[in-house]
Amino acid sequence: MSPNRGPTAGGTLVTITGAYLAGTREVLFGSRPATHITQVSPTQVTAVSPAGNGVAGVTLITAAGVSNAAPFY
Repeated sequence: MSPNRGPTAGGTLVTITGAYLAGTREVLFGSRPATHITQVSPTQVTAVSPAGNGVAGVTLITAAGVSNAAPFY
């Protein structure tokens, strides 16, 4: 995930790269949904972070299931 941090106001465009990302339906920062989710390729997704503070675990809901959480600060 790049970048792995952003301002508390949200609005950071985050690129998530990994295996089995095809069919990504939702990107969550903790319990908050990301906006503007774009499937770039089967191994890459971009999303805009929501507002929040502290560390949030970012998970993706894909056709293959739910990903492990990665920290976003």
